[in-house]
Amino acid sequence: MASILQTAVPPSDSPEAALARAFPYLKASTTLFLRTVIVCVALVGSIVLHPLFIVFLSPLPVLARILLYILSPLHLFVKIFLDIVLYTPYRTIAYLSDVFYPAYVFFGVACVTGMMLGLVGRFVVLGVVDAVEFPPAPPVILVDADALERKPLRIS
Repeated sequence: MASILQTAVPPSDSPEAALARAFPYLKASTTLFLRTVIVCVALVGSIVLHPLFIVFLSPLPVLARILLYILSPLHLFVKIFLDIVLYTPYRTIAYLSDVFYPAYVFFGVACVTGMMLGLVGRFVVLGVVDAVEFPPAPPVILVDADALERKPLRIS
């Protein structure tokens, strides 16, 4: 391990060693210089461009008011159209669903209860009928006496 470190570090009197020692200082000074330039450019830009923005963008609120005044009939039409087509039916359906919710729950529970009672009644009736009903009689086979006496036909 010591031999690797000794071979990786250049001798102290070589130019590479001097550059290796000065590198952190060069990096820090370059970073400081670039950040200072960026801050100065931003400051000058804000001082110079801020009045230009005020001069060029000051008519925008006036233009926006004029545009809104011109488009106000369209805005009113869209508002009334949406109120008639979308908002009023939605509010009506929401109100009716709130009003009829208790009846909906009541009749839903009544239907489920009726279905369960019907199934239980069906199974009870099937059990009673099976318990009371006589077992079926064995099947009766009717034999024709003439058919027993006849001989089968032979094809020759």
